[in-house]
Amino acid sequence: MKIESITLHHISMPLVAPFETSFGREINRQCILITLQADGLIGYGECVATRDPGYSYETTGTAWHILQEFIAPLILGQDVFDAADFQRRVESIRGHHLAKASVEMALWDLFGKRDGKSLKELFGGKREKVEVGVSIGIQESASALVRTVESYLQQGYTRIKIKIKPGREIEETSAVREAYPDLRLQVDANSAYTLETAAALKPLDDLNLLLIEQPLFEDDIWDHRKLQAEFKTPICLDESVISPRHARYALEMEA
Repeated sequence: MKIESITLHHISMPLVAPFETSFGREINRQCILITLQADGLIGYGECVATRDPGYSYETTGTAWHILQEFIAPLILGQDVFDAADFQRRVESIRGHHLAKASVEMALWDLFGKRDGKSLKELFGGKREKVEVGVSIGIQESASALVRTVESYLQQGYTRIKIKIKPGREIEETSAVREAYPDLRLQVDANSAYTLETAAALKPLDDLNLLLIEQPLFEDDIWDHRKLQAEFKTPICLDESVISPRHARYALEMEA
């Protein structure tokens, strides 16, 4: 499809409730929406980078720069055949995966509209519905967290992920597990611990969690391997896995 135009929209949306993680508290969610026009169709994408470089080095500011100055010139006025073709065009741009993903997302939207197919069909998906979970930020207290979990369960969510940080992990997680013994429950540390301080997470090993997500540094795989050897609960990598290659490293290292 020949890309006729690309438009960027920087938006800021006030959150219904503050969202707190180990690296900060958000009251507004910023992102960049991407609009691509081709063959009389419009495709939409979203760059999920936020204002601050907490979760990722990418921000709405850096994404805007990369999209405008580097990615747009590589596709504007060009025939982009599929997602793989797009990735080949931008492979000379190191990193900036969130910015790249936003354009690929818009391209998938265009391809689906052109072919009259849903994203599920384009990806070869089998199910009509999938169960969904929800991520809950750090609350003011363990009891407040339990109440928040209850509200999401009443809405139909079947899996709960709670954010944790040093000093706010054991009491909160234990309270949720006590209230809901059979709940599919997981925790996310967002790189808040070191190999030395992660011993504080050991009581979580007895709470039948689905996983403990990204306890150590955002670019680490090796120390996560060492930590996993100390836990029966699976360690989940998020920030550390930025490509299929990194996923392979982690699997081969049993991280």
